[in-house]
Amino acid sequence: MNIYKLSSSTPAALRAMWTLSAIGATDEDWLLEQSNDEREHIRTWAIKLLIDQGPLSTKTQKRLIEMAAKDNAGLVQLHLAGALQKLPLEKRWPLATALVSQDTFAKDTVFPLMVWYGINPAVTEHRTKALKLVSNCKLPKVRQFIARKLAGETGKK
Repeated sequence: MNIYKLSSSTPAALRAMWTLSAIGATDEDWLLEQSNDEREHIRTWAIKLLIDQGPLSTKTQKRLIEMAAKDNAGLVQLHLAGALQKLPLEKRWPLATALVSQDTFAKDTVFPLMVWYGINPAVTEHRTKALKLVSNCKLPKVRQFIARKLAGETGKK
């Protein structure tokens, strides 16, 4: 831990973080603390390592949703969108809702697609939640994809 704390550069801090994770010296509370770091690469890796730990606690879920709503760093938003795919279908909606609630990255070529890839498998199983997401979604591509998916599923069940 001392090497991490004493790291003055982001690459050195990341190497220390990865090493601590590899030897099992990180826990949820420590990673949640790192999710508040001023460096976006540290926050991004905190997200990745939290997700990789397995089922998320309520505390971690709340923190990821808070980051999705308030952290404007593109790299952080992109990794939160990528994290959707690792969550159980029913637990994707709160994070997805926070991610689509702002239009900062609406014209980005990758971000809307990452959000879509994260929610796509859940759309037909959770139609009501998908429609609710559409009503608050500020990402036109995501709205369009949800509408197409639901329209294509009409009458199949």
